[in-house]
Amino acid sequence: MNVRRMHLALTAILAAALCVSVWMFVRDRNDALEQLQSKARENAALKKRAETAEANTKLVIERFAETMKAFANEAGHFSDRSVRIHEKSFVQTYAFYRKDRKNMVTAGTACYLGRGYFLTAKHVVVQEAAPGKQPPKTTRIDIRVNGRMVPVRLVDNGEAEERDQIDTGDWAVLVADDVPEDLVPLKANPRYPFMFGERLVRYGNDSNRGIAPAAGYVAQVSDTGWVSWLVDSLPGCSGGGVMNGKDELVGLNGGYLDGSTRLAVIIPIRAEMFRKLPKDLQARIQAGTSSAASTPGV
Repeated sequence: MNVRRMHLALTAILAAALCVSVWMFVRDRNDALEQLQSKARENAALKKRAETAEANTKLVIERFAETMKAFANEAGHFSDRSVRIHEKSFVQTYAFYRKDRKNMVTAGTACYLGRGYFLTAKHVVVQEAAPGKQPPKTTRIDIRVNGRMVPVRLVDNGEAEERDQIDTGDWAVLVADDVPEDLVPLKANPRYPFMFGERLVRYGNDSNRGIAPAAGYVAQVSDTGWVSWLVDSLPGCSGGGVMNGKDELVGLNGGYLDGSTRLAVIIPIRAEMFRKLPKDLQARIQAGTSSAASTPGV
């Protein structure tokens, strides 16, 4: 009798264990199915979002391509015209200095004003100081003209009496005693009103590969004088000229922002930039009617 009861008890225990196992299996299977269904829904949603994003991206690219094509046609015409007029108005600029017992050099661009005078960005020819240290001293400044290096002197370091958010002091004036006669001086407009969306052309020593034009348009103009624009601005372009549609020098390329080579700063031309030029040349440039702009070698 006891054996029979033991068999019944053992059978009941095994039956209960089997039921529990079956229940756990069914529960786990349902959980797995629910997870699979949830993952499938998630994947479907991700796929739909990806397809939507792809479609939107394709639309944006198509519209951007259309816009850039139209812009390239206009900008290309603009820069071609400027190339013919100003191919001899900009020069590659090099400043030599020593840093940590090493000979260093910075490359930039300078704009020819006439009579041997050039305008460039200050940071091209004057080195900045590291925190707590004296700035490296520039030992020599040269410009490259017709394949040869021509020495120049710094005659104005761009220390401006008035300063605003774009650092009006980031400009410098150079002078050379030996200037080829085929250089074409620029005319300048120190009172130019930059307009949002306006097309402009800049010339720069792109990555130290020679002077090249690039077209862009004004992206921001503030009431404090800050001007930024969308244009290719590679290392070496600093100090290059920004030209308007009237072939006037209206600004200097001041470098790019936040590591972007597509968003650059324009340093507007100011009357103080010409303060150490000969009086007659200074007056003609400030008036925007410099005869030097049409007479090479003046």
